[in-house]
Amino acid sequence: MLDIENYLLQFVLPYCKKDSSTKAKVKEILKQIRSKSRSTKKLSKQEVEKQYIEIWQAIFELLKVKSSLRAHSAYMPVKMLMMNLDHIIQPKLQRDCFQLTAKKQLDKSFMVNYFRLTSCKDFETIQLNQMDSDYIQLHKPKKLDQ
Repeated sequence: MLDIENYLLQFVLPYCKKDSSTKAKVKEILKQIRSKSRSTKKLSKQEVEKQYIEIWQAIFELLKVKSSLRAHSAYMPVKMLMMNLDHIIQPKLQRDCFQLTAKKQLDKSFMVNYFRLTSCKDFETIQLNQMDSDYIQLHKPKKLDQ
């Protein structure tokens, strides 16, 4: 769950400082992640994966709806997710996180449609297969402001 925490702290939380409702939802997700990582209760692998997928789906909903994470931030949280997908979301769980059917491919066109970015000219220039995946290095998470 550290990958989710890093993504939220680096690429989502900075863009929702002026949007108190989005900031509250992001902090709620972060607290949920931290409480699960501190929990002494042993969970099965399936339960952990289910929680991981549920958390990502909640984040995706924020990225789809909240203007502070979309147009007001030049779509930076979505761009970072697209460019560093394999570093941010566990590759074996990506299809489940995005609820992909067997026929669909997790590619640029899927991501653009999934996040409803078809009218954004900015995304026409993104070439995911030519991006250097080490362009952004994920850092250790900072303390959450209370």
